Parts: sequence; structure tokens; C-alpha cells
Amino acid sequence: MKIVQTGTSSLTPEQLADNWESATVVKEKNLSRGRNNLNVNGKITRILSLSTQTDPVEKVELEASREPNSKVTQVEISSPLPKPKIASE
Repeated sequence: MKIVQTGTSSLTPEQLADNWESATVVKEKNLSRGRNNLNVNGKITRILSLSTQTDPVEKVELEASREPNSKVTQVEISSPLPKPKIASE
């Protein structure tokens, strides 16, 4: 299961990913980062994943997509819910 927040932005997918990445680089030095830059049939998508390098690992992902000729970017921010602790563990 994931926690998901969706919305829209007037910023481009590139601007959103760049801003998100630069904000976390300044604040957190112990984050792993991954970024995918996709362009399919004119649709631009940027996916940015950030995760901690400590145990337990925490992860958050930004996905921003814009259709060709659109001025609105669809945004989704998601994070997996922590695995529940089972009494027998």
C-alpha cells in the first residue's frame, strides 16, 4: 500500500523535478536519488525517487507528467506505508 497525494501545477515536469531535487540536496546529504526523464509521443514525464540510507529505509517518489500542448502538469507524490510489525517477528 502507498500513501498518495495528487494534484496539478503550472510548472513543467522538469521544473518540478529540478526544484524538488535541489531542495533535498541542500537539506539532506544522506539521501539516495534516482531520476527518470521520459518523453513518449510528446508526453513529458519526470520521476524522482528519494530514499534514506539508514534503516529503516524511507522512500518518496514524485511523478510529474504533461501532455503535449498542455499548460497543466499532473503531479503524484507517493510513499509506501511501513510494513506492519507482526507479533511473531
